[in-house]
Amino acid sequence: MKRRIYITLLAAGFALTSFGQSTYPCVIKKDQSWKLSSYNAESEEFAKPSFDLGANYTRNTFLKFTGQEQYAFASFDGTSSTIHVVNNAGGEFTNTRLYERVLSLNHIPTTDQLVYLSTRKIPNYYDFLTEDISITIMDFKGNKAEKVEIPTFSIFVPNLPYIGEHTRTDNRGVTMSMDYSISLPTVDTDKGIFMFVARDIPGNNRLIKLDLNTKEVTTVRVNADVMAMTYVPETKSLKALTIDWDKQSNDINYIVVDLNVETGEVTNGHVLLETSSTKEHTSVPNCTMTFDPDANNVVVYKEGEDMSSPSMKTNHIMYVETTNNTSTKHVMNNIDSDINIPAKKRSVDQVFGFGYDVTVYPNPTNGLLRVATTKDYVVDQLVVTDVHGQIIRKYDVQSGLLMNEIDVSFLSQGMYYVQLSSGEQLHTEKFIKY
Repeated sequence: MKRRIYITLLAAGFALTSFGQSTYPCVIKKDQSWKLSSYNAESEEFAKPSFDLGANYTRNTFLKFTGQEQYAFASFDGTSSTIHVVNNAGGEFTNTRLYERVLSLNHIPTTDQLVYLSTRKIPNYYDFLTEDISITIMDFKGNKAEKVEIPTFSIFVPNLPYIGEHTRTDNRGVTMSMDYSISLPTVDTDKGIFMFVARDIPGNNRLIKLDLNTKEVTTVRVNADVMAMTYVPETKSLKALTIDWDKQSNDINYIVVDLNVETGEVTNGHVLLETSSTKEHTSVPNCTMTFDPDANNVVVYKEGEDMSSPSMKTNHIMYVETTNNTSTKHVMNNIDSDINIPAKKRSVDQVFGFGYDVTVYPNPTNGLLRVATTKDYVVDQLVVTDVHGQIIRKYDVQSGLLMNEIDVSFLSQGMYYVQLSSGEQLHTEKFIKY
């Protein structure tokens, strides 16, 4: 059987980087701005940061696309949010400005869609400042977006996750404080269900489930405050990070549980961390959780309290067994970070083995570029992009040929990269136009 290959000519700087099993893509806060980095779980160190995402970066919206050296994140300028898609050198493929506040980003690898939670101001009989929450599905291939409103939920929070009080002032000048509880979302990649837990207007926590295929929304009651969730495909289970907060003593227990998607039942709870503070909390510090498919564990990040000096802050990175929800490793540092682990990783053997079956020549060239493959591979499409990753031209090629030629004489002189993909396998070669 012939395997299909998609070939993209990419600008210099879009080199192939393979994250190992213990290295996670992330962004870190440095000098009041957020920058791309990676975290090595074995050495417990963050890599030297590369490009800058800016001070307006929205916490917990950073993600790396599965099988690609491309990233997405959201920023908020005080009025509107922008979703950015960039390469690993900071070159921007696209950005989409939205007149709403984006609170999360999730990528669906099977359909190449971005799904996000957002709030926007809508008219309200009482104060005209109610912010309702909605889910938006962005389809890059179809160049369209579909918004799904979530009824009976009114959310007015600056970021996700959020558990605690938040104060707002309406258009009458009246200041109100309300209790909120809303988790970071996750996606059941097997069934295509987008999920998060939020407190509804009557005051009940509910697991909200959007079927990405039918766009049907269902809910089930959950008797716990949930900070974050992650789906584990291997066991087809949902892990959740819940809290038990004694507001009088300011003691907070962080508990990892199994959350039943159908019934909302919470079981198999294990206390991951116990904290106590003399400082009065109005909300719970930032927490995230994500599943590592290679190591088969859950990575939990818990931010420390704001201190007078950043060097005194203690953040926690914890690794949790998926079978019994117990911690296997606990690391502390003073670096604010957002860690994202793609849904599925490629192995090094696949990447390099694939490269032996492809030849790109002549190199350098000033006219024709030839791409030759073995009999096991089929070239379906070629795309030329500029130095910022913007598409210049797409080529339709005859499927089934083992050698294809394209005219690149119109390109300016410079260095490019040829990235080839076959399913989840990738290979990159340098290409020079003179």
